[in-house]
Amino acid sequence: MSLLKVEGISKSFGGLKAVDNISFEVKEGTIHALIGPNGAGKTTLVNMISGIYKIDSGDIYFKNEKITNIPTHQLVNKHIMRTFQNLEICENMTVMENVLLGFNIKMNKSLLKCSFQFESILDDEEKYTHIALSHLKRVGLEEYAYTLCSQLSYGILKKVEIVRALAINPKLLLLDEPVAGLNSTETSEIAQIIKEISQEGVTVLLIEHDMKMIMNISDEITVMNFGVKLAQGIPKEISSNKDVIKAYLGGGTLHA
Repeated sequence: MSLLKVEGISKSFGGLKAVDNISFEVKEGTIHALIGPNGAGKTTLVNMISGIYKIDSGDIYFKNEKITNIPTHQLVNKHIMRTFQNLEICENMTVMENVLLGFNIKMNKSLLKCSFQFESILDDEEKYTHIALSHLKRVGLEEYAYTLCSQLSYGILKKVEIVRALAINPKLLLLDEPVAGLNSTETSEIAQIIKEISQEGVTVLLIEHDMKMIMNISDEITVMNFGVKLAQGIPKEISSNKDVIKAYLGGGTLHA
């Protein structure tokens, strides 16, 4: 069953067509990779899915519900969450404070409640702090819970972003280059986290350039080039696809 369905979506910036009539489906409970050379339109496509960019034409469906051009905050309420290519971390806050930001839409904090139900606010904070700690523990970050993010490495902060995205219990998690700039050990750790997230029932749409990681953890891959869909299939099919190899290397073999 498809959780996400993209039907003929397009996006232009002035005279440049960044995404041109792209269609694909993401099956529920899978890791679906979106790959392609730099400038292929991958991040633009994810920005359209996540409500950051308006779609010029075409439609997007989530659980058979049309979500075309729905604002980002409404998509979060539907349990669609994403991370970004560049870190979006508040470095003057602790890891815990950053993760708790992910619970913002759940926390009981209206002005009326803040005025008359102070105990309820404290209960919420205690509840979500406990949940945040459990998320941090599962990725080995509990020791950094109360450390300022400015004092932590780039690799650790990449994990913090993923943990924060898990706060709303997403049904669909969009990851934009989660291992960019990481070493091989850090990459392996993030790959394992993504696999565990998927095994727990979260559907993942993943943009990444690390082909070894993509081939090892993806259930299905969609390839983009110059804004159009070049190919789609399982990793074995994609790694031997002549058009994909040409787009990446100009020929030869695409190594996993």
